[in-house]
Parts: sequence; structure tokens; C-alpha cells
Amino acid sequence: MRTIKTPSILLLLVASVSLAFAAGPEDAASPKIPYEGLTGTIVELLRVREVPTILLGSNGYRIEDFIDDDIDELYSCDAALSEYLGSDEPCNYERLSAIIEDAILAALDDKSAAAFAIVEASEDGNTISLSIALEYSKNILLPIYLETIEGEVKASCAIPSALRFSVAMSLVVDSDTVLNESVLSGTSIGIDSFTMSVKPTESDWKAEASLLYQDELAALTLAESKVDIDLYWNLCDAEGGYLEDRKLSYEELGRGEYRWVQDTIGEIALSGTIATGADEDAGVIEFSYASSDLREQIPYSIRLVEDGLGRDLAIRRLAF
Repeated sequence: MRTIKTPSILLLLVASVSLAFAAGPEDAASPKIPYEGLTGTIVELLRVREVPTILLGSNGYRIEDFIDDDIDELYSCDAALSEYLGSDEPCNYERLSAIIEDAILAALDDKSAAAFAIVEASEDGNTISLSIALEYSKNILLPIYLETIEGEVKASCAIPSALRFSVAMSLVVDSDTVLNESVLSGTSIGIDSFTMSVKPTESDWKAEASLLYQDELAALTLAESKVDIDLYWNLCDAEGGYLEDRKLSYEELGRGEYRWVQDTIGEIALSGTIATGADEDAGVIEFSYASSDLREQIPYSIRLVEDGLGRDLAIRRLAF
């Protein structure tokens, strides 16, 4: 067992809250993060991330809305840490790590999801290091609805997909700086990775979509239904530069001297055929829709090919 040599330092960090903001410029690069404890400050930092709207046909969604839990709140472990560090029993880093892991997993209410957390804590001289990693996955039905501006086509389907959320972060506490200067200047954080993805799953899904074509119900048989979405968040310095191995102090966060940089890479494609009548000799219309820009989705249309002639129908944007 690796005994915690300075539990009083960690107890100070988890018990000290509402230190307000560090002094900083009014025109800060990002919202100033108040100090709410060692892990409570992580929650405040994650809350100010941009969560993009992903355009899936006519509707827009936040991928995080498919998760039943508030993923920003998962890392709030200060109460459990304070109880452990303030007890009379000798404290060790193995137990400290287990407490954080248990607190994160206990905060997950979605029983349809699979998740595991890995926490490593150690002490070297006057430096306390803490790393937290979480992997979360669940199967979802990704809804896609397409409606053209003129109303010729309305189509909807739900594609079986796997949603995966992955985060890795590290905290460093310099005990000397905490004691001689402040909690804010002596505590720093780095986000090693923060990603979310949606990929298709192997299933017995019947590849069909409900479709209304020229005010009549028709069968849309899908030959292709592709979904590939990746979202990335990077915690950067105030100028948007990547931190590499450097971390940001809680003091810098309190002054707003940081920036979240978000990137979305994605592709969605549907294609198939529309049978326009019960007669086997009735015409078949080729249907296709694809976008590789899920933030703006340009071009924004459905393509139909009938009797060798193709036409593009602009898509209506509905509530986002």
C-alpha cells in the first residue's frame, strides 16, 4: 500500500470551495471557472464546453442527449474524498483511487450502458498526481428524418448504432505551492483525450425506411445506411494552442485563460430504391442522401433518379 504522506493537503483541496474567481482580465478568452474543490472544478470546466448540434437530415441533435446521464457531473467526488481523508484511518492511494472509481460509476444511472473507470494516484516528493479515465458505451437507435422543402418526400428511419464516450485526464498538485501560494496556483489539470463517437452496429435490422412520396406511402428499401460520427474536445491555452505535456493551473482557469477547441468529423449516407407501385413492372426511383459536413450539411438535398433523369430536392430544416 502506498501511504498518503500529506492527506491534509488533499483534504484542503476537496474541502475548499467557493473561492470565486482568480483575478483576471474582463475580456477573458473563455468563461472564468470558479474553484469548487479538486474534482468539483472539473465539473465546472466541462460544463462550458461547446456541445455541437449534429444535423441528421432535417433534424439536429446533440449526441450527448442520447446519454441518460449528465457526463459533466460524473467526476464530482469531493464529498466522498473528504469523508475518507478526514477519517482517523491511515489513508493510502490505492483506496483513494478506488473511491474515485466507485463514485464515478455510482453516478451513472443508465442501466443500458456499459462503463468502466480507471484511476491512478501517486505521490513523488512534493507532487501528487492523479489520472482519471472513463470508457462508456451503449447501443442506440439513431433517428434520421428527411423532409424536402416542397414536401415531395418525407422519409424516416432509425439506424442501430453504438455510442462510445471516452475521456482521460490528469491532475497534478504541488504541495509546496499550495501551502506557500494558493490552492489555485498549486493545482493543475490536463485533458489527455475527450471524445465521443457513433458507429453502426452489426444487427438483424431490416434496412427499410418509412416514406411518403408525393402524398402516397411507398416502400424505401435501403441498400446503404452509413453513419460515422466523431467528436473531439481539446483543452487548450488562451490562444487555442495545444498544451502538449503542459497543464493549466486552476488559477488560469479562474482567469479564463484557456480555450476549448471542438472538432466534428462525420459522414452520413442513405441510398436505396423507392417502389412506386404494386405492379412488378412499375417504375423504380433511386433515392440517395449523403453529407460529410454534419455541422452545416452543404449540399443539403435528396437526390432522386427516375427514368434516367436526376433531380435534387432541397431539404427543409426543422427544429434543432
